[in-house]
Amino acid sequence: MFLILFFLTIIVIFIIIEFATIAFNLTGLNKEASRFQAISLVTNTGFTTTEAELIVRHRVRRKIAYFLMGTFYVSLPVLITLLIMILSTGFSTEELLILIAFLVFYMFFIRNKKVMGVIEKGIKSIIIRYDIVPASSIEDLFDLKGNYKIVKTVMENSSLAGKKISELRLNNIDITILAIERGNKLFRTVKGTDTLEIGDKLILYGNINSIKNVFDSFRPYQ
Repeated sequence: MFLILFFLTIIVIFIIIEFATIAFNLTGLNKEASRFQAISLVTNTGFTTTEAELIVRHRVRRKIAYFLMGTFYVSLPVLITLLIMILSTGFSTEELLILIAFLVFYMFFIRNKKVMGVIEKGIKSIIIRYDIVPASSIEDLFDLKGNYKIVKTVMENSSLAGKKISELRLNNIDITILAIERGNKLFRTVKGTDTLEIGDKLILYGNINSIKNVFDSFRPYQ
């Protein structure tokens, strides 16, 4: 019984981390940084990173962080208590089978990208539907202090021409393409399957240093 409760608690913590990861992501933090910070806050590892500073300075992200820290202080004593009870009383064959089933479920479902995509889509729809992450001002959504800016640039880097945006993995280096102006057309919704062409006018949000490294030139957005 205690073993079952132990793994149910683990599952609840996993769901909370997924909710927090997507909530952070909806505030403009990239996905990898969102997951890293969610896990750090739930486990109370207290990493000091640039992303952590972005959370502290952001009104909505601070609320998410408070919730995750509360989760740590509630879940830790529960897990320790259940673990002590498991070690003192042992567990039955049925509980051992449940443990094996849980590990199989983790290996073949939770680590499956398609399954995780469905889970993330469901969580995201819930967050948006019930307005769990409230709408932020431009200053909250885009941290315009320090090295993070909204800029406009003309695409002149020939090595990027013809490549799909998803292939560039710009989110990993804190760059988001907000819009693309190509001739008389303005693409307000940029997809990962879209490609970049020489002469495209791009509106970007991200780390200035990263933008300088990836694009040949830029000027502040006005």
